[in-house]
Amino acid sequence: MTFTDEKIPVEGNGHNKALHVSVKCVDHMVANVLVHNGSFFNVMPKMTLDKLSFDASYMRTSSMVVRDFNGSQHDVRKKINLPIQIGSCTFQITFQVMDITHAYNCLLSQP
Repeated sequence: MTFTDEKIPVEGNGHNKALHVSVKCVDHMVANVLVHNGSFFNVMPKMTLDKLSFDASYMRTSSMVVRDFNGSQHDVRKKINLPIQIGSCTFQITFQVMDITHAYNCLLSQP
């Protein structure tokens, strides 16, 4: 993803504003997707996944445990590979499915 000089905030690359994008996932537009370079995995809240049409047979168990920013621990229920289209590019992304409530519909980590 690249930005023109007009799109970069006045603070330059040192800003701390979150980057939210919209993506296409399983023929559905998903808004409010947080791009977070510091994350090591992709997260999809269960309530977001429940709104998509997908084949549940592709879900796999996951034994991952995640610690939140405040130190609380969350178990990952499942993981699933889903096609994500950003612009004209489509990627197969593995998401950790968690039963959590967040301010975003999914989190995309570093590429």
